[in-house]
Amino acid sequence: MKKQTPGGISALIVTKKKAVMPTMPTSPGPHPLLMNDRLQWRANLPGMFKEILEHNDQMSIFRQPFNIIRGILVEMGERAAQLNDPELNAIMVRLSIYDVGDPYSGHYDPKMAQKVINAGLAAKRKRIAHENPDQGPDIAT
Repeated sequence: MKKQTPGGISALIVTKKKAVMPTMPTSPGPHPLLMNDRLQWRANLPGMFKEILEHNDQMSIFRQPFNIIRGILVEMGERAAQLNDPELNAIMVRLSIYDVGDPYSGHYDPKMAQKVINAGLAAKRKRIAHENPDQGPDIAT
């Protein structure tokens, strides 16, 4: 059973019959969850892969898939650096794909990482405001 909430966000409701996954809104405009940029989650993907593979023998079956994903993430990080898009750079830092955002890297710089994330947020706000001029200047805050 799916419960529709304001803004088109669908909540997951588990019943005895089945669970329904959340869906993206069908209405035009930015997704409300994407608009809340005051809290920026970070995930250290390289550290997570290392932790799973080195400290959990039961997960050894995932060694090859994780190594493939790691290679793809390195390639994605290289391409993101070439594109030098502020929003994409912020995502790369938040995922610790860029060394500057990886606390376990010798090149970790928390001040620079936050500067990159802030620049990405500013670019995101500007882009969203440009894409939705009818919703006013406060749309991305």
